[in-house]
Amino acid sequence: MLFPALPDNIISGRLHHPILPHHPNPGSENMDKANFNFILLRSVVCTWMILSPDLMFGETWTQKAVIPGGVRDLTVGFSIGNKGYVGTGYHHGLWYEYQDFWEWDPVTDVWTQKADFGGGLRYGAVGFSIGIKGYIGTGASPTLRKDLWEYDPAVNTWTQKTDFGGAPRCLATGFSIGTKGYIGLGTINGNSSGAVADYWEWEGDTASPNYNTWVQKVVSQGQ
Repeated sequence: MLFPALPDNIISGRLHHPILPHHPNPGSENMDKANFNFILLRSVVCTWMILSPDLMFGETWTQKAVIPGGVRDLTVGFSIGNKGYVGTGYHHGLWYEYQDFWEWDPVTDVWTQKADFGGGLRYGAVGFSIGIKGYIGTGASPTLRKDLWEYDPAVNTWTQKTDFGGAPRCLATGFSIGTKGYIGLGTINGNSSGAVADYWEWEGDTASPNYNTWVQKVVSQGQ
């Protein structure tokens, strides 16, 4: 199914970074499909669309509330419970980087600004969630980063965790399985010549003796 065409008055031009390739950050969607409808962020035009999984043979996209804070690319997002979270990013036209962070409520279709991302200005990062916490790591601003930050929606605070185990990078991918988070792939020099295929696992179970540590896993078979 194709993503619907958007009105010309919404699209303000194809944004791109002068160094990084232009495409939606592959690490910017990590939504809990068991709790609410499929969510897709088309970050380059700040447009939020929703697709119901119940309409398997007649799917339709419905535009939701526009994400506040300005047009941007290379954002990051995750979900916790029935809420979606999006933040950071880059505005090429203004050469402006973001560190703001927003929560979306699918019941009211309202965005609420939360505490700024703890790692500062950032774009091309990855996000995932484990239980009731969300995580954002790696990315650039403007140098490549490898830090990992935990967001707690109950108290609206960010806490830095152990740095990512691999080399600093942007445009990586991230996801979670159970109590473990995974980050891998991406580029370590900002363009395709620096593409890497390593993958790393982070332990998010506070009861585990390996909590807050990284272990390298097998190299991606798609390299």
